[in-house]
Order: sequence, then C-alpha cells, then structure tokens
Amino acid sequence: LRLREAVGPRLGCNFDPSHLWWNGVDPVKAIRTLGDAIFHVHGKDVYVDPYNTSVNGCNDHKPY
Repeated sequence: LRLREAVGPRLGCNFDPSHLWWNGVDPVKAIRTLGDAIFHVHGKDVYVDPYNTSVNGCNDHKPY
C-alpha cells in the first residue's frame, strides 16, 4: 500500500489468498485492508498438510 500511495491508484495487486493462508495470515482481514487496491484475484484449492509442515515447514530452503 505504501507503493500505491507513492505512485497513485493505477497500481493494484493480484490477490492470491493461498499464499497468505499457508503463512498464517487471515485472508479476510487482508481483503479488508487492501480494499480497492485488489485488481485481480487468483483462486485455487490449497491443502496444508499439518504433518508435512510440522516436519518440513512451508518453504523448501534447500540449495539447488
């Protein structure tokens, strides 16, 4: 939102709630915060396996 304030309302975001969900962020609260700054929504099914994330976390930080 700081970038949008700097450049104006022509800048918006692609809202993908799955990225918020697996990071523990409430997507509904984010929608209320972003409001009309949301220009596009990317929806998909996501399942966070509690066992897998408790062992491996949500992000794979292995070097390639």
